Amino acid sequence: KNTSTTNKNKACLLIPKQDVHWNKYDIDGKNDINERFSTFTKSMLSQLEKVQSTNEIEKIIYIVGSDEFNSEWMGTTTKGTPQVDILSYQESFERVTEFTIEFIKLLRYYTPTVEVVLLNGNHDHNVSWHLANLLKHIFSKNESVLVDTDLVNTKILEYSSNLILVNHGDEMKPKDLATKFPIIAKAKWSSFDNYFVVTGDKHHEIAHDFNGVRTFQVPQLSTAKSSWDDKKGHLCSKAELVTFLFEEDGLSNILRKQIK
Repeated sequence: KNTSTTNKNKACLLIPKQDVHWNKYDIDGKNDINERFSTFTKSMLSQLEKVQSTNEIEKIIYIVGSDEFNSEWMGTTTKGTPQVDILSYQESFERVTEFTIEFIKLLRYYTPTVEVVLLNGNHDHNVSWHLANLLKHIFSKNESVLVDTDLVNTKILEYSSNLILVNHGDEMKPKDLATKFPIIAKAKWSSFDNYFVVTGDKHHEIAHDFNGVRTFQVPQLSTAKSSWDDKKGHLCSKAELVTFLFEEDGLSNILRKQIK
């Protein structure tokens, strides 16, 4: 029997997961948090199947935090701005935790290594650390799942020739991050050829190239609309899942899936 094999390029998939706001109350009445989990999972599965058909996924980087929760335990953002949530803090934390554990297991099916990275948000600075710390203990005996719980605003990620800076984007603009990137990562800068900055927070997309540092401000993942969004006119930008596929020689693909 004659068989043919196709060599797939090795790759790393970055799932930024910015501004998902699982527990945010929607004024249009779409407030089933399990339905939100399901929609996100189906969208992610669609992208994973596409990537797996063309590449060998060596590693998946999955961001937790970055406004994953809509509020801290007192029902406000970290700075104290009141928020309207669907569920109580306790119930929402339990639901999000259960979903995240199962989702990481799902990602593990597509790759030998899942790197879970905590990224601070302006809505959930503290509660997202609780989630990440819990995940670290749950997967402590699983060498295939690595959990970064460092409570810092900017993280530097690596894959082959690619150096990637991730930041929520609530305090620093992409251009400022691109300017400071060589200083933040000065110890390893010369060891890489391709440089990227990925942020969120503003709920809409912007992409630039600042002297070879490519920046991406990804759109929101949340479809929920608050009365504040309505008042400010922030209802036009559509929710979208954007993931980045890095091969050994650079960024090879940006995958998109609108969240409805």
